Amino acid sequence: MSAKDWIIDEARSGWIDVSLRGEFRTNTKRIRVHRDVGFRVDSGGVTGWGDAYTMEPDEAARALSGLRLAGRDLWDFDAILEPVAHRAARSALDVALHDALARRLEIPVHRLLGLPSACPVTSVSLSVGEEAEVLRRSLEWVARGFTCLKLKMATQTDPGLPARIRDVVGTAVGIRVDGNQAWTLEEAREVFPRLRDAGVEFCEQPFPVGRSELCAEIARETGLPIFLDEEITGPADVARVWKHGGVAGVNVKLSKCGGLRRSMETIRVARSLGMRVMIGCFFETSQAVGAAVHLAALADTVDLDAPLFLESDPFRGLAYEAGRARVEGPGTGVVPRAAPFS
Repeated sequence: MSAKDWIIDEARSGWIDVSLRGEFRTNTKRIRVHRDVGFRVDSGGVTGWGDAYTMEPDEAARALSGLRLAGRDLWDFDAILEPVAHRAARSALDVALHDALARRLEIPVHRLLGLPSACPVTSVSLSVGEEAEVLRRSLEWVARGFTCLKLKMATQTDPGLPARIRDVVGTAVGIRVDGNQAWTLEEAREVFPRLRDAGVEFCEQPFPVGRSELCAEIARETGLPIFLDEEITGPADVARVWKHGGVAGVNVKLSKCGGLRRSMETIRVARSLGMRVMIGCFFETSQAVGAAVHLAALADTVDLDAPLFLESDPFRGLAYEAGRARVEGPGTGVVPRAAPFS
């Protein structure tokens, strides 16, 4: 093929409406409906799609509104992505470019990135809620074949709840806890020993963003590993929290890091500093989550459960087997059921 054969014919952004089956609560927010930012790239008769969660829809729209990609070289990733500073907008564009190029090459995205196809068992999140409801949901997910649960805990959540989950699901099921910035150091000193005694594997983002220096102290006192999520938006954040100590791993999400390329950079820095890696997601469609699956071979653990909570997913192609997310085929392996946006 000549250079002109890789030209982008058309590209445009839009909104993708996302609705959950029910309200999901964390320590910091309640989620039921929202809008993802989407992007499509057409080249050589194929279409690449990208999708990213954002809480800043107007800013994401502005970041993509001035792009003129028709006539650009599909391979010119860095030059195309460089002017897009908004991370969710960049992620949607990044995924669409990779999806289109891999489809044209008739290979999956992970091969385009030089990665094998592999995905650890995913955790499934449990919303903040009444204890009876949390225990019921725990048993339902285990009955569906999922063997790892991630409990969302709020400031007011009974620290004994993970132990009661352990009582009902047994010792073969992994339990993790996500604090979503719930605690002060003094509160964590009360909560962490009980998490450790319940066999919790690790605690995610226990402290507010900007207080990662507290991780070293509580990790030293309790021995419970800590992963950081909201704190991590790119390689510089990984290096910063590593300096403070006490952080065992980081949760890398495409939408908050800016897509596949920047997520890989973030992962490389984490690995170079001896940190573990989780690949996670927001409440996005299976297009965004399917793209993240292509990085899963780089992860120790994944939290790629969002499509399980959607009332109606505008994309298809992502499946779950024995608790693992799976995609097949060229590109991301995920395609629209109908045009997600015009």
